[in-house]
Amino acid sequence: MAIITALFNTAVQTTSVLYGNALAVAAAHDTAGVHQPGEEYRLVTWRQKGNPLWFGGNINDSIQAVERVRAIATDGVVDMQYDAMVGDVAGNSGERVRFIIGLKGLEFPSVSQN
Repeated sequence: MAIITALFNTAVQTTSVLYGNALAVAAAHDTAGVHQPGEEYRLVTWRQKGNPLWFGGNINDSIQAVERVRAIATDGVVDMQYDAMVGDVAGNSGERVRFIIGLKGLEFPSVSQN
């Protein structure tokens, strides 16, 4: 699994990181919105706590939730399966799937060597 993107919610003091396998990473960077069987996403959300070594900074505390979305092919149709693996998550599974697969991948600058 690789990092797709990160989210910070200062209102509820959480940090989330979306991880995905190679197929999920490719889909997160694809503007067409087409999903392939075998994509797997994991959204891990931590509570934040104050960093005792850095004034005004926050660090991850305990895990609040782990959510998994998998793309499964059934009769040629790709269906997204959702599991709340750890913790309680607000919203229904359809809303969570749309939110998770709707997150776009971080863009990293390329470094060319001369």
